[in-house]
Amino acid sequence: ARVVHCGGQILPARGRDCARVMPGGFAFTRSIGDWGGKLHYHIISGLPEADSFQITPEMKYLVLACDGVWDVVSSEECGDAVFPHSSAEAAVHHVVKLSFDRATTDNVSVIIAGLHPAHRNRK
Repeated sequence: ARVVHCGGQILPARGRDCARVMPGGFAFTRSIGDWGGKLHYHIISGLPEADSFQITPEMKYLVLACDGVWDVVSSEECGDAVFPHSSAEAAVHHVVKLSFDRATTDNVSVIIAGLHPAHRNRK
């Protein structure tokens, strides 16, 4: 709704590509960087969309990743890939490999934080 209100539109995904924000062809509606999209198109926001929730014992990891991952891996698929791992480091390697195996065409950055002491890497 915010993008449309600002004069933009979101085009549906085609093939292996994700939905795109126009004008500009962005794969996102919010960004910390990408100043060109914010300055020239006024449809990209630097304000994060945030939510809060209670961390439960069943939750092992928090996954932060860029669009190079989310273009080819759904949230559910990422959770299924990450959950079996006993360390955040192993989970990161799995998500990166999965993204490249699915032929992502964008950069891939992944941070996975263990939410409980048993799932944190100790070095």
